[in-house]
Amino acid sequence: NIGIKGEELEERVIKALDMAGVREELHKTSPFNLSGGEMRLAAIAGVLAMKPDYLVLDEPLSGLDPENQKSLILKLKKLHQEGISIIIVSHRISELLSFADRVFLMENGKITFDGRPEEYVNSLPSTLPQIAALMRELRLKGIDVRDDIFTVEDAFDEIIRVQKERMRQDS
Repeated sequence: NIGIKGEELEERVIKALDMAGVREELHKTSPFNLSGGEMRLAAIAGVLAMKPDYLVLDEPLSGLDPENQKSLILKLKKLHQEGISIIIVSHRISELLSFADRVFLMENGKITFDGRPEEYVNSLPSTLPQIAALMRELRLKGIDVRDDIFTVEDAFDEIIRVQKERMRQDS
């Protein structure tokens, strides 16, 4: 409880649970009765209740279904906008590129890349996430799509945007 008691503690806990995306009906539930993904969110809430300047997460998307993964990424983006620096360690880089300001790639304990997500995508063609590779291929084929896209949803939106633009030009 870091020395906090009473109403302030209760307020921090509720706010942290909400920030982490723990459904209200689970706020009073024992952690042992939560699913793996819910436990992960509750653990993140426990850290957020301490109002940290930095949040270090190891594989935060692991154990979460796709909907909760997307929700957690949106919540982490919001926390970052509110001034919390977030460091994420993950093997699943393609799911986090749209969230990242900076990417470090480590191999055998050494940093082999340090830069922006766009630079990562452009510098490592052999390890490109599939969506980024698709968008790059479309660009090479002459389709004017953005090449800083890392998610299926963003790729879909971009392809629809380009298609609508082409239809406007044809009419």
